[in-house]
Amino acid sequence: MTWRERQAYIRPDLQGPEPMKSFVINLDRAPERLAHLNVTFGRHGLSFTRMAAVDAKLLTPREVAERCTPDAKLGVSELACFLSHRKCWQAIVDLAIPHAVIFEDDVLLGKDAAEILNQSDWIPPQAALIKLETNARPTIVEKAIEGSSAGRSLRRLRGPHFNAGAYVVSRDGALALLAASERVDRPVDLFLFDESGLDRLATYQLAPALCIQPFVARRLDLEHGDPTLMASAVDEDRKARRPRGLKRVGHKLRRLAENVRVTLRGVGCRLGHRHEWGPVPFI
Repeated sequence: MTWRERQAYIRPDLQGPEPMKSFVINLDRAPERLAHLNVTFGRHGLSFTRMAAVDAKLLTPREVAERCTPDAKLGVSELACFLSHRKCWQAIVDLAIPHAVIFEDDVLLGKDAAEILNQSDWIPPQAALIKLETNARPTIVEKAIEGSSAGRSLRRLRGPHFNAGAYVVSRDGALALLAASERVDRPVDLFLFDESGLDRLATYQLAPALCIQPFVARRLDLEHGDPTLMASAVDEDRKARRPRGLKRVGHKLRRLAENVRVTLRGVGCRLGHRHEWGPVPFI
C-alpha cells in the first residue's frame, strides 16, 4: 500500500496535494540498478517513472562532436549521463509538470522520504532547483530558512556542491537548463551545482539531506545498500581518464588549490554571519 493509499484509507475525506513526479535514470543494460531502486523506493511506499538513459556505447563520434563544445572536458559516458538528465528536463517541460524529482539509479533515501516527496507545498515559488543529496564535503548555504519539510530546512545554496543523484527541478528551471545546455562542456553535476550553475538559477539545499549516493555513504561508514551493485558507466569512464605521472601531480595540486580557495571563502562567509559553511548531514 502506497503512502497516498494509506492516507485515503485512514482519512478518506483528506484531499492532499498530488505527489511530485519522480524520474529515475537507468540504462537498459543495468537491470540490477533498477532492482535496487525498486527495493529502495518500495520500502518507502514510493513509485517512480523510469527514464531510459542514453547509452554511451551507442553514441557515434559525430553525435559526441555535435553535442559537446570544442573545449569540453568530459568523457563519453559523462556526456551520455548529461543527455539523460536533459531527457528528464524535456519531459518536465513537455508534460507541464510544476515540480519533478530526478534521481540517478544508485541513490539511497533517508527517513521520511514519502512525507517530503509526496507533496510540493514546502517548495518556495522562486526555487528553480533543489539539491536533495549531500556529497559530505563542505559547502556554503545561507542561514536564512525559506522552507521546511519533515524536520529539514531549505536554504539557498551559495557554494559548489557536486553530484547530481537527486534533485527537484521546476518547469521554469527545466526550460532554463535546456536552453543553457544545447552543447555541453562539463559533467552534469558541475553544470548544475558549480558556481556558474548557482548563478544561473535560484538553487536551494535541503538540510539534512534526504539522499546520498553509495560511494559517499561508504566514505562515511554508513549503510550503503547492496554491496554487489555495479559501478556506473560514468565511474568507469572517470577511472579510465584519470591523469597519470606528472599530469596526475598537477591535477592534485590544482585540486588542493581549489580546496584552499573554497575553504577560505567558507571561513569568510562564516565571519560575515549571513552564511553557514560545512558538510550537509544525511539522515
